[in-house]
Amino acid sequence: MTLRDLLGGSSGLGSIDWPYYWTPSLTRNDYLARIVDLPMAQPFRAKWSYANATFVIAGRYLERVTGP
Repeated sequence: MTLRDLLGGSSGLGSIDWPYYWTPSLTRNDYLARIVDLPMAQPFRAKWSYANATFVIAGRYLERVTGP
């Protein structure tokens, strides 16, 4: 999966924002850890779908690449 897939909506991830918004005490690390266990909403690169999680993942990637 590339940054283009994440930011372009072709990752296959669906809307999985409920655990974050319904549990304000959940950290970003906890949120990202939960993504791994969720099923794909559709096949990878099959069609476009929006998911806030993809932007969280992309943000984490950029943090690691650019440093703190």
